[in-house]
Amino acid sequence: MPAQPWWERHRGRLEHELDELDRLAVAHTVDEQAKAAGLLRVSLTWSVPDVGPVALVATFPDLYPYFRPDVRAPELALAHHQNPFAKNLCLIGRATRNWDTTQTLAGLLASRLATAIAAGSADPPAGPERDALDEERQAEPFSDYYPYADGAMFLIDGAWELPADAPYGTFVLRTNGNLRLGAQPIEHVIAAVTDVADDHGTRLAEAADSLTDRFGTVSLRGRWVRLDTPVVSDEAKNLWDVAAAADPTEPPKQKLTDGRLVQIRALVFPEETKWRRRGDGWAFVVRQPGVAYNPQRPSKKAKGKGRANLPVTPPASYWIVRAGRAGRTDLAARVPALAGLADRGAAVIGIGALGGTVADQLGRAGVGTLHTLDVQVLDPGNTVRHSAYLDQSGWPKAVSVAGNAARRSPYITVDCAVTALGLARDVDGTSDADELDRILDGVHLVIDASAEIGVQHMLADEARRRGLPYLCVTATNGGWGGMVALIRPDAGGCWMCLMYHIEGKTIPTPPEDPSGPIQPAGCADPTFTGTGFDIDQVALHAVRVAVGALLRDTPDGYEAPTPDVALVALRDPDGAPALPMWTGHQLTRHESCPCH
Repeated sequence: MPAQPWWERHRGRLEHELDELDRLAVAHTVDEQAKAAGLLRVSLTWSVPDVGPVALVATFPDLYPYFRPDVRAPELALAHHQNPFAKNLCLIGRATRNWDTTQTLAGLLASRLATAIAAGSADPPAGPERDALDEERQAEPFSDYYPYADGAMFLIDGAWELPADAPYGTFVLRTNGNLRLGAQPIEHVIAAVTDVADDHGTRLAEAADSLTDRFGTVSLRGRWVRLDTPVVSDEAKNLWDVAAAADPTEPPKQKLTDGRLVQIRALVFPEETKWRRRGDGWAFVVRQPGVAYNPQRPSKKAKGKGRANLPVTPPASYWIVRAGRAGRTDLAARVPALAGLADRGAAVIGIGALGGTVADQLGRAGVGTLHTLDVQVLDPGNTVRHSAYLDQSGWPKAVSVAGNAARRSPYITVDCAVTALGLARDVDGTSDADELDRILDGVHLVIDASAEIGVQHMLADEARRRGLPYLCVTATNGGWGGMVALIRPDAGGCWMCLMYHIEGKTIPTPPEDPSGPIQPAGCADPTFTGTGFDIDQVALHAVRVAVGALLRDTPDGYEAPTPDVALVALRDPDGAPALPMWTGHQLTRHESCPCH
């Protein structure tokens, strides 16, 4: 049976809204054309103390009453709390928690309209008057209101501060040559500003090469201009014209790889970057000039009379392109506890389901240097629980994961070694010991996800010799459990102590699937079973511990849980899936360990 239309299911509630306006003697009219389309839109006049009557248009969303009505004030022009183009009012905060199904339009207007107008009209300096404003403490960047070209973004560094007395100049945009704005279907257009200069050739800002180098080899030159206020228009051509009036130099016309010509301008203007605090806002406008063409060849009759069809030049096309902030501080702003991680390096040995996720997450967190080591290539079957992608199959895991980490963070340095540890080599072969030395050189943490006890023994000893913390990450068959063990060089226990504790049951072992490993077709070795989402429980805790170890001496740095050894059980004693149960153990020196 087809679902009942939303309007019909909530007709009573919508009619109640109109009844309440009648009860309050609020003049209003219903848009009958909208109503015929199943939409309730009401035009009304609301009297506001000290302001007078305010004309409003309220539209109830299709999913009302779960979401608030949209209220617009076409005749108001507030400095804050109003979309300058659509005229929507911000009566309450954007979060849906600010609205509940018991509220009504009339109640919303009675409680919030006067406050929104007062706060939106005022722009007092810092002090008691501003602090007394009943509004959410969040910035309203003007640039957020512009209608941008779909799927397009030009990257800048949010830390750039162009001199206030520099009125205009040049910039360079690095792209792959694809600026197909307005294409259908929508194409992804992304580029990065490499540097900004004034007209005297003085460089005012510069992006990191590690950011701009990934966005192609085509460099386009554009013009930037500083404006005293944002352009209050949602038409791209109007933004272009205002910028052109303020900058006497026209941007160069440049040919793209497909033969099209483009010109680019950047507008820099003051806007809120923090609540009632201003900084530089950015927006780009791309212009594609019309190219003259002859609609048809002149006819013989026209030629005989000395007449020919004149060329036709279509109007230029304009698009506004969003500025995306991708500087170091921009990418770190959401994770203040990770400050300092950019100065640290980690080596991950073993880039399987565990090591791949650990390396991927470290790259996402912003670690400065990431080294990976693994000899295996990615098999399509690996991808059900691996951080690499299906289209990377056949590529070395160490290379794929390191490359993906670099894609996530342009400020990371990656190095990878595709080598097996412990095999005898030919006389002229590459030494695995040399490769290991290179991978461990300069790092601050050794992460072992090899699942090979011989590799663990060697890496733990090598980390201890170098004075580095060693993090061992393992999962049990079936993904039933796992272990994360951090061994610091100054700790009482070592990796061999850990082995003795596990053998003696003073540190227990996590549960595992008793059915044992499997050997998929085409694989030379058996492998353990287990889902990616179960194994990730172990890997993600390992990342927490790794980051805590890397930032151990950093003030206000991320603090990981303190137990040296963390064990997780993801199944109950009967083998049924259970809530993750973590237990912690301190690693002490074992009396039988020969290393002490």
